[in-house]
Amino acid sequence: MKIKENPLGSLHLFVLFHIFAVVLLFPVMLLQAITGALYGLYAGLVVSWLASVVGQALAFLLGRYLFRASVKSYLLQRVPNFPQIEAAIKKEGWKLMCLLRLSPILPYNILNYAAALTPISFLAYTLSSAVAIIPWTCLYVYLGTLSTHVLAELARGKLVTQYPYQRIGGAGGEDGGRAGMTYQMMLSSAIYMTLLVVTIVYGYVLSKRAITSVLKSVADTGAGTGPEPPAGGSGSGGGDVEMATAGKG
Repeated sequence: MKIKENPLGSLHLFVLFHIFAVVLLFPVMLLQAITGALYGLYAGLVVSWLASVVGQALAFLLGRYLFRASVKSYLLQRVPNFPQIEAAIKKEGWKLMCLLRLSPILPYNILNYAAALTPISFLAYTLSSAVAIIPWTCLYVYLGTLSTHVLAELARGKLVTQYPYQRIGGAGGEDGGRAGMTYQMMLSSAIYMTLLVVTIVYGYVLSKRAITSVLKSVADTGAGTGPEPPAGGSGSGGGDVEMATAGKG
């Protein structure tokens, strides 16, 4: 692949593409997987992370200063509990932003613009988001890197047909050594993937619980300080903080 032979030759073009793809709501999972496939694990992590940080910061600025009305109209239609999320971010700031990144209650691209409507500062948003996207970036870039290796081995016909235990005793020469290396890499990849997925799922569960708790606290506070409901009424309903369906897409 030409990009891997000369990765720096087209790097600036790909970084620009990555940045604007984030701004234009391109699916981040696919985008980061492509980065891993083209540049490998370590270079792909750096490239995708930096481009994502710049892209999400640019989307935040566009949402705050240029498309604020459009973003607000969209969120009020698609995310009914956004006012509660906004109040929670006002209360918790960067901590809740980190949790929202780890727990995709709001999809990544939508959160880039939605955060622009909240009171969080640009600096707090940028720094917290930059840190919180690292686990997901690692996962998606790694999947892209792994896919290229699997496809290459399948093309050579040696991913499934050869195993190291077939070459015990020194038989097999170079092919046996390559099969053994392939098996070891697959095993280490499986271990890495398992640890990464467990970490992300654990973080997702904890962050979702924390966000739910914060939203309930904000809703209860709003209900307690608001006007008294009419007699026999059903109340403000502010305690109902079911997660928005948009976040599950």
